[in-house]
Amino acid sequence: MADRGGAGSGRGSWRRRLGRCIGITAGVSDPMRTPPSAPRAPDAHSAGRGTVQESLVDRLTGLPSLILFVERVGQALVRSNENNTLMAVLDVNIDGFRIFNDAKGMKFGDVLLQVVADRLQETIDSTDVISRIRADEYGVLCAPIANEGEAIARAERILESLERPFALADGDVIVSASIGIAFNNEATSSVGIIGNAEVALHSAKSERRSSIKVYKDEIRTQAKYRLALDTALRSALERDELFVVYQPIASLKDRVYVGVEALVRWNHPELGVIGPQEFIPIAEETGLIVPIGRFVLETACRQLQRWREASPKANDWRMSINVSASQLKAPGFPESISHALGETGLSSSDLRIEVTESALVDGEVATEVLRRLRELGVRISIDDFGTKYSSLSYITRLPIDELKIDRSFIDDLVDNESLQAVVSAILTIGRSLGLTVTAEGVETQAQLIQLLMLGCDSAQGYLFERPLLPGACFAALSSPPRPPLGQKWM
Repeated sequence: MADRGGAGSGRGSWRRRLGRCIGITAGVSDPMRTPPSAPRAPDAHSAGRGTVQESLVDRLTGLPSLILFVERVGQALVRSNENNTLMAVLDVNIDGFRIFNDAKGMKFGDVLLQVVADRLQETIDSTDVISRIRADEYGVLCAPIANEGEAIARAERILESLERPFALADGDVIVSASIGIAFNNEATSSVGIIGNAEVALHSAKSERRSSIKVYKDEIRTQAKYRLALDTALRSALERDELFVVYQPIASLKDRVYVGVEALVRWNHPELGVIGPQEFIPIAEETGLIVPIGRFVLETACRQLQRWREASPKANDWRMSINVSASQLKAPGFPESISHALGETGLSSSDLRIEVTESALVDGEVATEVLRRLRELGVRISIDDFGTKYSSLSYITRLPIDELKIDRSFIDDLVDNESLQAVVSAILTIGRSLGLTVTAEGVETQAQLIQLLMLGCDSAQGYLFERPLLPGACFAALSSPPRPPLGQKWM
């Protein structure tokens, strides 16, 4: 990366210029980042100034520290108020950084943080100021800007740049990021606007990866609600507030139910039943997903065994459970699968593990764990296929049995020829590799007919059944799949 710095004031060189942080000089508040060819650590002549440098510059990336970023944001606020202009702070967070760090080690994590910092510096505008403000978060100050759309456009450009693979020693690495944006019309201090950006970031991460959220006052209200959920979730398992529902999966060829997907719900004592979209992201962030996942696994296995004791038809049903990246890399995960199967007397082929493409971001760890599960006889499904890291290389490398087409491809399938082509391509890939392909989120008769015409193997969705409690699900599974209100399949 070419250096954009210019000559210094005589007391040091490589002053901050054009939004880049290069080097540091005594008596000057600007951090100074050394050029790329020079070491990041201070030399012997700057040893006496170590305390100053360490407080103003992040030693790992060479970027300004949070202390200096707060100062720069405060200065920009003063100018914006004087000139009646708009400014923004972007809080950029690497999605799933903990997964990289745990799977590859802290040294790998440090290298990733450095190359992300370099990529961000190459991407931001020349007038922007960037800082590493937390472990895996970067702050970007954009001032002045013409309107809110300009800040959002810069955030979108950052997301696009980070999605390009990073060529590291261990091979190409793909990351995504989430961004929270705050403007000076919602805050009166530097700490306030940075805090608002962080609140917006957490709101973005609670929805999905690789997303952008702009701070509004209602988001802070949502953040307080989320904090309350976080606190209550920690004891929900102990209070038996979590329960499992089951959504039937139908074979489109044989017109019979072939199994169910187990889905967790939370019966909050004050708020009532809460869906997984609200509390699973919290569980992922706090690590509670591991004990919650174990609860779902054990509950689902026991339920399938009860159904088999009640009816011989249940011998043909399989149980699918969702497994997160955190569960996949948790110590002893394959052993917990073996234990649950042994306790219930189920065969390993009765169980199907569903992992998302994002859970496969670390190929080595995922491959090893999935191979161990496959050796046990457990079936493997790729959930939400086509939404993130789709790659023929991992499909052929991993011991996969099924691809599940994400509902985003099904919603507009009937009227969108491009989506029809995508679904057809997924089905072709599945057939060529001997994989079953299941469509998720089927809600209309027209969608079902389209999937039948394309040759899809199986499907699930509200057209057949909603997620049901065990008793209602057993009754539904015991009858042929039915489109609602007497509609016929074809």
